[in-house]
Amino acid sequence: MSALLMILACAAGEANELDFAREYLQAAALQRESFGAGTLVVRYVSFDGNGKASAPKLLRCFFDGHRYRVDVVDDLVYRRLDKDARVKPGQPYEISLWDGSGVAFLRRFNVSSFQHQIMDHPKLGTPVFFNGQFLGFPKPYGPQVDLTEGMQLDYEIVGLERIGADVLAIKTRSTSDLDQTLVYHVDKSKGYALTRMQNDTTYPDPMSATGKVSYTAIVTTTLSKKGESWFPSKVRHEQWKAGALDWAREYEVLQADLDAPPPAEVFRWSSTGIAPGDVVFSSVRGTSSYTWTAR
Repeated sequence: MSALLMILACAAGEANELDFAREYLQAAALQRESFGAGTLVVRYVSFDGNGKASAPKLLRCFFDGHRYRVDVVDDLVYRRLDKDARVKPGQPYEISLWDGSGVAFLRRFNVSSFQHQIMDHPKLGTPVFFNGQFLGFPKPYGPQVDLTEGMQLDYEIVGLERIGADVLAIKTRSTSDLDQTLVYHVDKSKGYALTRMQNDTTYPDPMSATGKVSYTAIVTTTLSKKGESWFPSKVRHEQWKAGALDWAREYEVLQADLDAPPPAEVFRWSSTGIAPGDVVFSSVRGTSSYTWTAR
């Protein structure tokens, strides 16, 4: 990472900075990937189109290279569901785990017991199943941890604008038939960390008076210093449809341990509390549901 940043430091301020825009985006990905492992405690809140907030969830996120896990450790809906207090204090109501084996493992509380399921990795993840390492970045389109895949660096770079002294706004546009543009803000003073992303997409819509409908996704990130680098303290993700707010999500990092990898045990299915005799339901094509013995 340091070698690339030295090149970028030399490039900064030259006559045609647009020539280096792709390198700036790659530096943003490398900056975040420098946090190879860690454990986060995150407060998650969702909002509807009227700005009404949901009850907050408390998440514990683990990541280490290609592996990651998210535990829902507190959730008002689950607490109301658990009328008999079957879930012990500190035990997660829900666990989502990607260990690189090719399927995602989920354990969820359901009225009076836990259900276990394996599934294909969600293409875009879910609000409470994500790699905590990449908060504030567009999600990759699969379980891969290559951030540049989600950033779609194969798009044509069409503009670069300075937003203040240190922040660069880099505009990209789809080279396919998709009517889409993405704008990324990187802060040179914070190791080229990504601070904002906006994705504008227009689709055909025969039901609309104009024959099309537009969506805008905006992700804004507040950064805090962690050692010699920067990591999110808060992320807000908004989606707008036809100019009106559709929904929003906020992730506030309450604690971040980025100095040491989590114990290897947290990425083993056996650490979730699954026991011999439990049924593992499968939605994976070619894999049947089965009774757990050991793993």
